[in-house]
Amino acid sequence: MKTFRHKHAFRLICLLSASTLSLAAGCVYVHDSSYSYSSSDFTAVASQTRKGELPADLKILDVENHFGAVHVVATDNGPAQFTWKLTVHARTDVLASNALAVARCEPVRNGDRVQLILIPPDTADRLSYQSDLEIQIPKATALRTQNHFGATTIVGLAGDVEVEGQNGSVELRNLDGKVQAKTSFALLRVDTSGPASLKNQNGPIEAVNIHGSLDAETSFASLTARGVNGPVKLHNQNGRIEALQVKGNADLKTSFADLVAQQVEGDAALANQNGRISARDITGSVKAGTSFATLEVEGTGPSFICHDQNGSIHLRASSTDLAKIDAQTSFGTIEVSLPAGLKPAIQAHTSFAEIESDFPVLLKPKGQEVFADIEAGTPRVTLQNQNGGIRILREKATAAR
Repeated sequence: MKTFRHKHAFRLICLLSASTLSLAAGCVYVHDSSYSYSSSDFTAVASQTRKGELPADLKILDVENHFGAVHVVATDNGPAQFTWKLTVHARTDVLASNALAVARCEPVRNGDRVQLILIPPDTADRLSYQSDLEIQIPKATALRTQNHFGATTIVGLAGDVEVEGQNGSVELRNLDGKVQAKTSFALLRVDTSGPASLKNQNGPIEAVNIHGSLDAETSFASLTARGVNGPVKLHNQNGRIEALQVKGNADLKTSFADLVAQQVEGDAALANQNGRISARDITGSVKAGTSFATLEVEGTGPSFICHDQNGSIHLRASSTDLAKIDAQTSFGTIEVSLPAGLKPAIQAHTSFAEIESDFPVLLKPKGQEVFADIEAGTPRVTLQNQNGGIRILREKATAAR
């Protein structure tokens, strides 16, 4: 058990908003005003469980908790209710029992909004406590929760959900409404929801089956999105990004880790630094840049802009509707694969290495624009390298069946 220092008594207000909600929360709090105590000093233990009802016509529920877990579930026709379990650890049995006697958890109504107010044990006595909340509410209820130093779990709601955590995991499942969630130093996971905005700090994010747009940000941990029916914006710092099966544009950015995008039905903007980029099955245009790592792109879009520094570029453009390729790097190779039936205008330049091409390559007379006399609508391919080779490949035509 951890020891937390605090100088003042405080109130925990549990705010919950959704039609069917069940919350289980565990809170541990240790007060120490002038003396220092460790968990081994709290040899006396006392606990109690209380149950309460919430209004049957509940529309919005607000819950705030500290040092514990919050669990909320939805019900189609069951009662709106909560169960509160409080466990106190103190130096003596008397102190533990007295702490239980003064603590309360009560719903307070303000119009359509209900606040579940938690008043913790009297912190004038040196003690620790754990507060567990379980809440069941109607499915259509809108929910707002705040929880610090504990896990939050919410399942089955149709109303909008707003979750704020700190140093505790957040798990959200089978939600029909919009989701806003943030936490730190723990996992944030969403499995099936409406449009979602997710933020973490030093903790991983996992988002699966999002019905709408997804905006997610974290640092120093992985960020994974799969099955998003809308555009995605995924930003990370010093952590891996993986975006799979996205029906919309993808804006992905990270550093010092891999960036992976697959099956994106839209444009892709991919930015990395000192990390690899791998993009496959991209239907729209691609703009990708990194350094000191490999850049690999495959797609059917009309435009590819791929810039690297001190890394190789491998690009496969598989559509005859290609309009533009711009690939630049240094101290690495550039390899570009083009459809067999394509008739592009290609300008390629490198130093201290060779150029190999299955297509004709334009020579630029000094002082002239290389594409000046090219017919409008001709695909234009520009390849620039320094201290690295360039290779342009013609893909074999696929036999008709």
